[in-house]
Amino acid sequence: MKNSLRAGLVAMTLASAHALPASAQDSCPVAADLAKGIVLTYADGSVETMRRLDADRVETIVGPDYPAREISGRGLYLLRSADFVGGKETNVLSLDYNMSPGDLPAPEAGMDVTIPVSEAFDGSIDLLLETYVGGPAQDVKIGGCTYSAIDIKLTRNDGTAASQSIELLRYYPDLGFANVYGLGDAGQPLDYFEVTEIEALR
Repeated sequence: MKNSLRAGLVAMTLASAHALPASAQDSCPVAADLAKGIVLTYADGSVETMRRLDADRVETIVGPDYPAREISGRGLYLLRSADFVGGKETNVLSLDYNMSPGDLPAPEAGMDVTIPVSEAFDGSIDLLLETYVGGPAQDVKIGGCTYSAIDIKLTRNDGTAASQSIELLRYYPDLGFANVYGLGDAGQPLDYFEVTEIEALR
């Protein structure tokens, strides 16, 4: 089974293509900053910039060395991802939950949701099940700021145990998006990605 292209989005070591964000010591990001952009910096030096597209969708931009774009519903559910080569999209992955982004279940502590999804990639379509299991709300300290966070385990499979892949997501209710902090196949060691800074573009 194809894994989400998020693997490529979070595993690559990249330099930021964006304007320098304000220091976390100046002010910690809030939900309103998502309109202009909130930058996540990882321990390996990679960066992601989150922006709100509309009330129900969040865009993630990665670049510039390996430019990529991801769109998520409610800041959690992957709707589309693509790489950019020569200014054109390639490796396009699209997911259809058979509902509008605003109708997807709200990310929350203790959630336990299974959703059928149609995943289209490279001319083929797979029918999968996605299961989201949320832990309790907690406070996490990142770069001098404290955020409310919910850790969510996402399992993707086509109905067979051998096909299962796992993503560990951290959703920030006060900011309105999640990032991937763990990734791999069920029964195998996961790769982990540590966020060291969350900063708002000013």
